[in-house]
Amino acid sequence: MAIEAALADPAYRIVTARSGPEALSCLLRNDFAVVVLDVMMPGMDGYEVATLMKERERTRHVPILFLTALATDISHIFKGYSAGAVDYLTKPIEPEIIRAKVAVFADLYRAERRLVSQGERLREVERRESEAWFSTTLRSIADAVIATDVRGRVRFLNPLAEQLTGWSQA
Repeated sequence: MAIEAALADPAYRIVTARSGPEALSCLLRNDFAVVVLDVMMPGMDGYEVATLMKERERTRHVPILFLTALATDISHIFKGYSAGAVDYLTKPIEPEIIRAKVAVFADLYRAERRLVSQGERLREVERRESEAWFSTTLRSIADAVIATDVRGRVRFLNPLAEQLTGWSQA
C-alpha cells in the first residue's frame, strides 16, 4: 500500500500481486517498465521470481528493484544482484526514493517504445519507397513484364504486358 501511494500518478499503471506465482502470471499477461519485487513473499520468494523472470525471453530484460528489510546483509544483497536485481529499496519505504527510481525506468521504457515504433514506421516507409521504385522500374522496361506470387496469381503487369495480353493491372 505504501508503494502504491508513493507511485500514485496517472502516468503509471500499477499492477499488484500478492505472491510469487501471481506475479509471474501478471508478467505473462502484461509488459512492464520495472518490477518492484519484495524479497519475502508467500509461496515463492523474490529471488525465485527474479530467477524465473530472467529465464524467460519476455521478461529477461525487465529491471527488478528488490524491496527488502534485509538489505544491510551483504549476502542478501549479493543474492539479489545475482538473481537479476538492478537495485534495492529498503523498508521502510522512502516515497521520494522509490518515485525517483521508478521514474528512471519508466522513462527508459517509454524511450525504448518510441524507438521501436519509429523503427517500425521507418521500415514501412522504406518498404513503400522500395515497392514504388520497383514498380516504376518495371513499368519502364521495354519488354513485357508479368509478376506472379508463389501461387501463380498475377500481381503486376507493366503497360506492354497489358497490351499483349489484354489484361489490366486492375
